[in-house]
Amino acid sequence: MNHLKINYNAIAKHIVSWLSDYANKTKVNGFVIGISGGIDSAVVVAMACKALGAENVKAVLMPFISLFFKIVSVTFFSNSNKALRQVSECEP
Repeated sequence: MNHLKINYNAIAKHIVSWLSDYANKTKVNGFVIGISGGIDSAVVVAMACKALGAENVKAVLMPFISLFFKIVSVTFFSNSNKALRQVSECEP
């Protein structure tokens, strides 16, 4: 059985390049990204920072509301905010 070999670095570079090209073609100054605190939105923010620089990326916390959310929100968002501060300091 042949296993598919994926070059994750090449894929990430391609996405970052595409984001940069898209911003240039559409003449936008940056991106506004809704974040949930999960890995998907964290990856998108990191790639956008690499494409345009952290100063040109704004992350908007988009919480969900549920009983679970109410119980864990203080810890969850505290940890998410720490992670976002680290992501916002990324270098292109």
